[in-house]
Amino acid sequence: MTYSTQWLQLCESARAYGMRQYAVLQDKEQLALDLDKALTEDSLSALSLWSALDPGLEILLPLLSRVLSFAIDSTDLDKIRLDREILSQHKEDPEFRNQLQPLIALYLADNDDWNYRRIAELYTLLQYQEELAAFLVLCRASDNEHIQEIGDDYLPL
Repeated sequence: MTYSTQWLQLCESARAYGMRQYAVLQDKEQLALDLDKALTEDSLSALSLWSALDPGLEILLPLLSRVLSFAIDSTDLDKIRLDREILSQHKEDPEFRNQLQPLIALYLADNDDWNYRRIAELYTLLQYQEELAAFLVLCRASDNEHIQEIGDDYLPL
């Protein structure tokens, strides 16, 4: 059976992409620099490639505050989705979990219900039950009724 030219080209592209992924992952220092720059210049591509490559926690931690901003403060649903994929890759790591909490706390002072809802979603996705429970207590105590609603939305059934 013969394949179409388009299929053969797609297969070749997939092989070339795999080889380039491997090559990029060999130089973690350069990858960190490239991702740092790309988060500013072409964040959607940076997040997409980052999610596919999963370069490791040592690349994520120095850029965690910038990466986290796409999960909490972005209105671009593609960026939120990709960012959550990246963060989920490290949810079991205690160092990641410890560094995440203080960075999330920086968003609380704004009393922005959009950010608060994204935080609740992120804690739920990461399955950080203790952090979510404490966060929901904070939501329910808020003067902002929209933030209070977040606490009610996540009541255990």
